Amino acid sequence: MINCKDLGCIAKIANEILLKEGISNENVNVIIIDLPYNIISLVEDKTVKINSVRFESFSVQSSGEYEITSSYLLIAILYAFIKNIDKIKEIIRKYFGENSVAFKLIDIML
Repeated sequence: MINCKDLGCIAKIANEILLKEGISNENVNVIIIDLPYNIISLVEDKTVKINSVRFESFSVQSSGEYEITSSYLLIAILYAFIKNIDKIKEIIRKYFGENSVAFKLIDIML
């Protein structure tokens, strides 16, 4: 269960996963910023940029429910590094399980 109430909490979880999975050995910063609509997220240097319009739209649709928005952000961070949906599913399954909100959200988001 992911139940963060701020971006720093999500970044901490994401950094731990990225380190354990050998994807990144440095802590990354996360910002929500304007990007072209077709881009969910991207990584530049040590910063993950998440599409603000897509995130805000999703947040409104989910009524700002913490677990759902936290899961969205975590998936967006992973997607910035790993464009392979099956690999993202494998990671989410490993850390949160197939019955988690994050796992179910992958198919909706990506």
